[in-house]
Amino acid sequence: MAAIVVPATLAALLMCSSSAGADGGPSIASAPTVTYGTQEFGNLNNGEAVQGSCENTQYREFWLLPVTIGDRVTVNWEIEGWMSDGSESVAGVFVLPVGTNDYNIDNANDITSQNPNSEGKNTSTFTATQTGNIVLDFKNSTYGCLNGPLFAYDFTAYVLHAMALGLPHVSSVREHQRIAVAVSSPGGGQVSGPAVQLQLAYRGKWYVAGSATATNGVATVRLSYSRSLRGKRLRFRAVASGSSYMRATSQPESVKLR
Repeated sequence: MAAIVVPATLAALLMCSSSAGADGGPSIASAPTVTYGTQEFGNLNNGEAVQGSCENTQYREFWLLPVTIGDRVTVNWEIEGWMSDGSESVAGVFVLPVGTNDYNIDNANDITSQNPNSEGKNTSTFTATQTGNIVLDFKNSTYGCLNGPLFAYDFTAYVLHAMALGLPHVSSVREHQRIAVAVSSPGGGQVSGPAVQLQLAYRGKWYVAGSATATNGVATVRLSYSRSLRGKRLRFRAVASGSSYMRATSQPESVKLR
């Protein structure tokens, strides 16, 4: 088979298109949105140059993290090609709250900020208190007049969503009764996907008495328990979990089994 020759101009275009989007933004307005679970790459050589407090030039790049109130976010980040001479210790990442933009950034209080550890890596973990876009601000200087070198970096962000469970108030239940458990986000949105269990406490342990998947904010669970428990009054609760959700537990209720 004859070899396929790619013209130099076309090859250059292909290289540019393959690298498109693989960098942060020089401003918040131009910052790309992070895809959770995907490794993202940036380079401060392509970032914004700003005047430091001691007339030194600092560099930064921005990314947007879309969050819903209650989200638990983890960002694992590293400086590529880090050297252990300590010069990169002044570099770091700032996590800025929802509502931060290019005009008010100087007055924004960071949620958290970090410098690299001895291996040029670190992990930022925080909980979203508002719905919107949190800003990641990678910088080559975090200590005022000190500047680290311009560096390439990469990071991966992960998110776990919060849930709230609403267990109906019932004084008694019967076997095979269907109980509708409300499953919502902290902001009141309907949640679908997580598995919801109804559990009964007996002799100091919690036992599963039925389970169902939440759909459009409701999990309808069919109760099942031993006949030997009939007539007893036990504690009763709902527990939900899912691959992208934090485990949630409702307040226990007291219920008589019929």
